[in-house]
Amino acid sequence: MPPKTYRDDSGDESSSPKPKKQQTEASRHQTAASSSTDEITVKTEPRSPLPLHLEEPAENSGLDVLAHALGYKHVVNLADDGPHFNNAVTAFNQQDYSGAIRHLDQMPDPDTNKKALCLYAESLFKIGGTKQGEEAIASFTQAIAKVEKLRHHPQSTAPEINITLRFHSAGHEAIAKQQQGEAALASYNNALFGDKQIFDNEAASWNERIAAAKNLLIHYSNISKLLPADTALAGQRQLIATYQTQSDDVNASMESRGLAAYIMMVLHRDIAEAQPYNEAILSHERTISIAKRFTQPSIPVEVRLQAFYSLGSSHEHIGALQRKSAYAMINKPQQDSTSIDRAGEAANSHSAAITTFGMASVIAGDSLDAQCPIHLRMGDNYHAKFILQQRWPEITTPDARAISRQNAIKKYEFVANHPDSNVSLEHKISANNGLASIYDRIASEEARDGSLHSATPTASFMKAIAYHNATAENTSASDADRNKAHERRIATYNNLISFQKTQPSIASYNANIDSYQFILDHPQPTHTEEFRLNMEASMAAFYQYRGDHQTGQAGFDSLQQSIDRYKNMIAKTTPAYSGFFKMHNNLGISYLYKALRESPADALVTCGLAIACLKDVVKDENAAPLREKINANCYLAVAYEQQAPHQPPREAASNYTEANNCREWVIKQASTTRQEQVVHRMQIVNNYQKRSVACQGRISLEEVVNRNVTLTDLDKSLKWAVSILDYKDATTREQLQKTYSSIAHIAAYQRQESSRLLGDGVGREGGGR
Repeated sequence: MPPKTYRDDSGDESSSPKPKKQQTEASRHQTAASSSTDEITVKTEPRSPLPLHLEEPAENSGLDVLAHALGYKHVVNLADDGPHFNNAVTAFNQQDYSGAIRHLDQMPDPDTNKKALCLYAESLFKIGGTKQGEEAIASFTQAIAKVEKLRHHPQSTAPEINITLRFHSAGHEAIAKQQQGEAALASYNNALFGDKQIFDNEAASWNERIAAAKNLLIHYSNISKLLPADTALAGQRQLIATYQTQSDDVNASMESRGLAAYIMMVLHRDIAEAQPYNEAILSHERTISIAKRFTQPSIPVEVRLQAFYSLGSSHEHIGALQRKSAYAMINKPQQDSTSIDRAGEAANSHSAAITTFGMASVIAGDSLDAQCPIHLRMGDNYHAKFILQQRWPEITTPDARAISRQNAIKKYEFVANHPDSNVSLEHKISANNGLASIYDRIASEEARDGSLHSATPTASFMKAIAYHNATAENTSASDADRNKAHERRIATYNNLISFQKTQPSIASYNANIDSYQFILDHPQPTHTEEFRLNMEASMAAFYQYRGDHQTGQAGFDSLQQSIDRYKNMIAKTTPAYSGFFKMHNNLGISYLYKALRESPADALVTCGLAIACLKDVVKDENAAPLREKINANCYLAVAYEQQAPHQPPREAASNYTEANNCREWVIKQASTTRQEQVVHRMQIVNNYQKRSVACQGRISLEEVVNRNVTLTDLDKSLKWAVSILDYKDATTREQLQKTYSSIAHIAAYQRQESSRLLGDGVGREGGGR
């Protein structure tokens, strides 16, 4: 079946999309509807800062900060500073950063020229970004030295000095990421200097200082990760005490006090992440009490806005903890009612977050930069609240549940569909993700409602896909964001394919193939070799699914693509790859599909290739997982059965024997369900009859007699048919009717053939009748 849907796009991680798992009985593959899980994780992680900086601090790579730290590219074009400088600019724009430095070195006195120092630092950063280890560290160190000269340049303005301080910190952070242990710790401590200077500077703007606060929190977090847990916790508590003093300082400006309070709140949240449930809730409640001190009307608007935003975030974090706790209680003895209570608490916390973000929205007024993150967080909390209300209907009414979902859509749409070109692409991507998740879930619900016309869920799936495409096909978005959008789009298309069952749109298969190709063509640092192999295997699988549903040459070509891709992967992998034996199974399936489209002579050969491939999985000496061995035996049985009609009688009889051996092995496995037992037993009945009865196979009765194969096969067929009656609870009405019909037919045929054979003087094995 197609891969299971991702968890909701509101922030939960999920494994990569995988090819559909074939049914244990390897007959024609039917897709089964896959349902979304109930859980949703609200996206509480920060998005990148905007001018009003309402975001929480985010983990970043120092390199990303460095790439934009100077902000001096405009300076380069202000005036002509001679041929050497202009040549350096040309080289820089051509990405020849070493060439840019060579031209700068030829200037009369480049270290006294502000623009030359800027270009030096930019070029050295670019070079460092392409290096590793000591070479990268050397480039970043030289870049920091140039920026220090710029910081002390007599003509540098206050805003320019703040930029150099930011660069100083980011440079040391980039160095730290190339180091380990004590060396990295020392570099992260060095990174504190520049951002702390800006943070403490009362003359700096609010935007500069809140950005510095967020960067300080990143450094604190990086330092904590390098320390033993107890030491890190003690350090965080000490920092809270230090900033508590600053926050309480009545002689400091309200901006400075608010910034100190902000750092305290985030540190409390960091501590909460490592605490048990009750202690974590208490830590978040401390942040609420801190934030409330700065929400009064007399507080400067920037400080008040940040306080409401942080307050909403605290309610959101508490809701996330309560939601996780509620899910953990499901189906546990004597905790079902408690899970309902906890879910109600979580919904109330998300409501409090929504209300608080609403207050922030009022304060933000016409500021689009502030309204976008606020609307996103409100959308996230409405979405989380809806999921809770859907999973625990006892905590609300159907109307309230529908209102939560509709409000989530409205908040996300405010950002996703906003016509202003100044709306952050990153915010649009987040809103698109939220909308795609909602419409995917709506479509899945509609698909389960048998009273709706099929066009209704299909339209909802297509809405979800349109929002995925808004990012996946946006060339301005980063490759990482586009990759993630393609992964999510694959999941939605898989749900659509499941809904379409036996008649999926070829366009759905094409879209998934395109998505896998995009992901493979745009590798990311987080992509492991296992991930890439999974992507390749998934794409090969979708060529197989597409070929199965296409007609004529197009279907044949798709199946050949699948075969070629699986063969290539098998050639370059070993059993160490988790999907190694699954690829053998899928290659076998592609061969079998291809054989169905071939002439008898070609089909005979292709089925043989499938058999050889599948035998590699079932060999005792191979360490294939049991699940794959079971699947391989199922497919191998089908391969033998599919090849038999193209064989001479003796070889055909052998094929049916081998097929039954495979099915009997599967029957003996403990994991084989009762429904699967029925399917296998019915096929065994058919195979024995095909060996013995002319009307049910190509082997004539005379050929059976000449091979000295007698009524023994009919006896065995009857025995297996009778055994199916032990599984009545697992049979469909049609299966049961076929079974009774087979029993009657075999018994009648046994009597007829026994009389004829005895009349011809042919005895039975084991004695006459």
